[in-house]
Amino acid sequence: MLHPFLALLAALATLPVGSPGPGEVLQPTDHASPSGRWVLHVAPSRPDGGGPAGYRMSRDGETVWEAERECTLWEAGVTDDGRVAGYGYTRGIRAGRDKGRFRVVVLDAAGRSVAEHAVPRGSSLGPGGHAVPFARDLLVQGELDRARIDMTTRDQAARECWWTFRLSDGERVEDWTPEPPVDAGNADRFLLQDAEPLPGSGLTLLRWDYRDGESTQGVDHWGALYELRDVQDATLWSLARPLEFTVLGDRRATTLLLEWSRACGTILACEPGGRFALWFPAESVRVDYLARHDGERWSVAETSRTALDLRLRTTWQAPAIELPSLPPVVLGAGTAEGGDAERPLEPKQAAIDARGQILVLDASDDGAVFVHASNGALEDVLRPPRASGLRLGGPGGTDERGVIHVPTIGTSKGYGYHGHLRFAPHYGAVGEVDLADHRVRFDPLRPRYWRPAPGARELLCFGDGPRPLHTLAKRPDGRWWNGIDDFACSADGGTLAVLDSRVDRAGRRHAKLALLDADGANGAMVEVPDTDAARVAVSPRWVVLSDHHATVLLVDRRDGSSHRLATEPTDAFLTWGVSPEGTELWCVDVAALTLHRYALPGR
Repeated sequence: MLHPFLALLAALATLPVGSPGPGEVLQPTDHASPSGRWVLHVAPSRPDGGGPAGYRMSRDGETVWEAERECTLWEAGVTDDGRVAGYGYTRGIRAGRDKGRFRVVVLDAAGRSVAEHAVPRGSSLGPGGHAVPFARDLLVQGELDRARIDMTTRDQAARECWWTFRLSDGERVEDWTPEPPVDAGNADRFLLQDAEPLPGSGLTLLRWDYRDGESTQGVDHWGALYELRDVQDATLWSLARPLEFTVLGDRRATTLLLEWSRACGTILACEPGGRFALWFPAESVRVDYLARHDGERWSVAETSRTALDLRLRTTWQAPAIELPSLPPVVLGAGTAEGGDAERPLEPKQAAIDARGQILVLDASDDGAVFVHASNGALEDVLRPPRASGLRLGGPGGTDERGVIHVPTIGTSKGYGYHGHLRFAPHYGAVGEVDLADHRVRFDPLRPRYWRPAPGARELLCFGDGPRPLHTLAKRPDGRWWNGIDDFACSADGGTLAVLDSRVDRAGRRHAKLALLDADGANGAMVEVPDTDAARVAVSPRWVVLSDHHATVLLVDRRDGSSHRLATEPTDAFLTWGVSPEGTELWCVDVAALTLHRYALPGR
């Protein structure tokens, strides 16, 4: 019988990668006290958390204080009497050459600084890692007058160490180094994965992952151990869950389950009144508990169990829609003037332009681009120039591999075609033309183009000069772009559609669509259903999101509703787009050199 986690783990293994990971973008955030009465709003000035930030503290919805401070708090905790403790990175969490400082801040209920501690940051502990020190977690316990920060430093990388500060005066006191429980049987490896305060009780709930030293079919046994500890760090209650994160007989599935549970967390809630909830993957349940003190000692009792859906893809699915098929068109069957047409020998990629032209890249001919009319007739063949003597401008430049990008492919009948031509600088010859590189979008009616800034967290608009005319640093909802997957201008030049997504700590992709006017302003955000589609095309009524196979999502611009195109799975390399009039959905089968057409619902 199939193990209940195998489908989940298989889905995890196929989730998309490449989007910014968690912790990369610091969005405007509300930090609430345990009772919810006090809320601190932090508005970063930079998406990496560097530089200053705006702060607003409210109590019962009324503003208590507002200020701008020179350091952005990456994470903050608020007590039920309005005190704040948090930490930040003066140069951002992923600092450049100047690593800046790690800063701990303690504020009183009026927003005045009680104390600040600043520590210089150094190089990371490994390739691609954060500069150290950096923090992994924050615990603020007002009833104990303390804040604890789970730290990684160069000296403490191999052991748990929580810097501890008093809230009353901000002084740093003795570090907390939690030790594994002494009565854990024959477990030979313990890892503290989570620690959460139980508000108002002075207790801390811990989750340890442990290996018991046994294995089955080459798979180590991994379990979970939960503890409630008091202010003296004594264990008041514990619960062992052997094999909680073990898929017997499947080492890879066990590893994935461990990673997923560590990313998402299994402590689901810690609430005032001694209530807390845990997730047990092995049973697919949420279990709620109540901790009580009878005046002499604490007791913990289970109060309820609820089935918990373990599917990774928990976002809503769009309803399916079927579109009427129109007669297909064979590309290159003839020329616009009649007669036989030259055809690509190795068709590699395709693109659909705003005029309804279909471009096909021939991988066998130094990047020749075959331009077809919507009726399939060959209208032109663009052969990019050699690399020597080219001047770089606009979005051109050299990428991290030393490859030169030139934006212009060629001109056909007065219409300029643009893409990224890749030149190998050591050979002075065309290496590759990439029509599927969605980094540049030209306004069909105005002499300007859009492209994302490095890192895909800003959208830049250029005219004829080297400097951007303006920059879109934030989405219409005031949040930073997480990672711009793709964007497109409508054929009438009136709409700019931008697909923004992030990947959470469990590897799940969350996407939203920004619908903006021609200047990138006066827009709205549309929630996108669960899909891997990451390419954008725009018609007067519809935004088409697609991948290079059979995943197509139609988003209605009138009301934001989404519909999934009912298609058969295929391994064919497809390019999706819309006709210039917006009445047809187009699909180019690159290998077959065929344009498939579907009638879109009314305008």
